[in-house]
Amino acid sequence: MRTLASDRNRLHIFVGGTVHRYKDIPLDQLKTVMGQLVAYEIPFEQLPEGNYHDHRIARTVRMLRHSRFLTQSQLAALAQIPQSHISEIERSKRVVGRKLAQRLAAALKTDYRTLL
Repeated sequence: MRTLASDRNRLHIFVGGTVHRYKDIPLDQLKTVMGQLVAYEIPFEQLPEGNYHDHRIARTVRMLRHSRFLTQSQLAALAQIPQSHISEIERSKRVVGRKLAQRLAAALKTDYRTLL
């Protein structure tokens, strides 16, 4: 996470490639808010175990599926898994292990390691 401020009473927070914008923060409070955010900032190495990779996997699967003009049902049929699993993967609700990544990669015609 990286915090950035502008001179127009706005706060920009950069997290994982996405910028979150907050506006209409009174200028006299903006520096205080930024200081508090920086104080709570945690280096990536110290973050607890979580599903940080799952969001990347979800975006990758969705992007590859769209680039091949496939519906979730079509991808599910090609990978021989239920369509609900594709939906859960794309919403970061299902963990993708090596075997599932291999099935998806074969259906999407890519290397399974791009999904892990």
